[in-house]
Amino acid sequence: MFSPDFIWDNLPAGLLVIDHQARIRIFNRTLANRTGLHAEQMIGQRYPEIYPGSNKLKLLETLYTGKVYDQIRAEEVLPVPHTSILAASCRPIITAGDTITGALALFVDNARCKEMQQAVMKAEKLAIMGQLAAQVMHEVKNPLTTVKGFLQLLKERQNYPNQQEYLDIMLEAIDHANNIIADFLHLARPGYSCRKRYAPEKLLSEVSMLMESEAALRNISIKTVIPENLPPVWIDPEQMKQVLVNIIKNSLEAMPEGGEVTIKTHCRARELFIAISDTGTGMDELVLENIFEPFFTTKTSGTGLGLFIAKQIVHNHKGDIMVESIPGKGTTITITLPLPQREEEHQNYTGIHPGTHPFFT
Repeated sequence: MFSPDFIWDNLPAGLLVIDHQARIRIFNRTLANRTGLHAEQMIGQRYPEIYPGSNKLKLLETLYTGKVYDQIRAEEVLPVPHTSILAASCRPIITAGDTITGALALFVDNARCKEMQQAVMKAEKLAIMGQLAAQVMHEVKNPLTTVKGFLQLLKERQNYPNQQEYLDIMLEAIDHANNIIADFLHLARPGYSCRKRYAPEKLLSEVSMLMESEAALRNISIKTVIPENLPPVWIDPEQMKQVLVNIIKNSLEAMPEGGEVTIKTHCRARELFIAISDTGTGMDELVLENIFEPFFTTKTSGTGLGLFIAKQIVHNHKGDIMVESIPGKGTTITITLPLPQREEEHQNYTGIHPGTHPFFT
């Protein structure tokens, strides 16, 4: 039988395990090779004492609070050179009695991590596409059945007095089917595309300008409340614009007599909050429960895929989307997005050099 040490050392990822006293119990060969540290010198040492002054190490936070971290910079766990190409994930080690007895960190290549992210997103998308396929066929079949019925009627009665009305209905049915197919194909496009650091104020300003003309035609004003010096977010700008435009369009359509859309944003606890509020008709509990379901719509011309796709995009950005609504008073949709780690934090974790670290002397 293989010994546990043999198994740890042959893992394709770096593994660091500390016990309840924060002593290092496992420092596998893969991690030693990636960092240049010697496992025999690390094992048995108290983790915080090895890195004096580094009181923000995420693995310690996991040990003391049980907090889970995914795909953070390796420097935040192991602040030594050669870790910039690695990403780390931290997990508490919990007994059957829900007691934390230790913590572990798993280190993988950033490139490999990105490949895994893309693979997971592709798998999620394929699963969603599979779930939607039958519904899409059903939704497209309905307008096609309408068109076929009227064509048969017109064929039998070529001079039918309501011919123009029937043609209009058929065109609407075809447009509806085309919209469903377009939304479905949009969902089928690659999801990771081009993410980068992007200023929230720029994003919201661009979206506001896109929607201003349509809002003015409907006698609706768009108000933005954006604090100065907001930190950038890590997003695909085009995808996030699609989300915001879709939400604002829904708000405009909920105010047939005119009104106001307010876009507010602020930061709290390393998250960016974007709230879009309107003074429209609002939604009842039944609509709220189903608003993100595919093909659910209260509009005669809607496909019911807009908010479903918006939710998928936000979740793929590791964010969240929530809805609050009061019938007759209006609706607020809030998007939460995680902020990248601060640059100053990055400097704190990379401030140890080979000449001063105890295991490089």
